[in-house]
Amino acid sequence: MPRVTFQNGQTQETCRDLNHTSMGLAGTINAAETASLQGDDLYGEQQARITTAVSYATGISLGYRETSEWPTSFCGGTDELSQNVQLASLPVDVVYNAYAVRESEEFPDVRIPGYAVGGSQASVEEFINESLASDATVRNTTAWEGLTHHHLAGLEDPGTPASPSPEPPSTPTAAPTPPRGAEAQVGAPRSADLPPHEARVIILAMIVGVPIAALLLVSIASLVRRSRLRRR
Repeated sequence: MPRVTFQNGQTQETCRDLNHTSMGLAGTINAAETASLQGDDLYGEQQARITTAVSYATGISLGYRETSEWPTSFCGGTDELSQNVQLASLPVDVVYNAYAVRESEEFPDVRIPGYAVGGSQASVEEFINESLASDATVRNTTAWEGLTHHHLAGLEDPGTPASPSPEPPSTPTAAPTPPRGAEAQVGAPRSADLPPHEARVIILAMIVGVPIAALLLVSIASLVRRSRLRRR
């Protein structure tokens, strides 16, 4: 985009729409998460870039939803901007777990001109909770990432009452991401024990998976029958 000065935290597609911005960030974050499972610390190498981008994106998303106005001089002052600010593909649970939980690192404060509140650790946490509370958000693959990483982040599910505690921790204190193979040792949770959004995802997977399994069984039976006829 010619003659546009990017603000700190913007990506190459911020001035297109925030949904495609979230896709680009998702590729970076998922690559870093995969590398961390293999012993490479891309999260540390690109920490400033990733955390600043996530702080800025969540700050813009929340700020626009609250004010219905873009920041001052946003994308050169153009008025032809998409109002898609959901960040539907942002793996925010994964990146929050990577920095705030595993490394106790806070997301940086990012000033957004024209907004009273910019991007920050608080904006990332608020975005996580608002996304989970909304049935309107289409989260794509990030719905599954919420199942594996949200409760590791130590954030309360907005749809589930918080458990009383005499001394609640001031910062997330959940256990870090389990090593590869550890998930095989953990029993599958019952849908009745899960928050509503997780139960919906599991039920959807069952609805889709049962017909596929039935088709596979029919195909296998057909192959066995043909094999027996040929032998005769």
